[in-house]
Amino acid sequence: MIATAEEIKFDESFVQQLTANELASREDGLISPVDLQVLAWTIEGQ
Repeated sequence: MIATAEEIKFDESFVQQLTANELASREDGLISPVDLQVLAWTIEGQ
């Protein structure tokens, strides 16, 4: 949604892998707002 709203092109499989492996909490699978912002910057930089 963020990339679409900001008209940023990105590799969806990269984002899915990054969120599943690096951002999701091992306990509950949730992603913190801070981590979500970092992801947005990563997408933009890609």
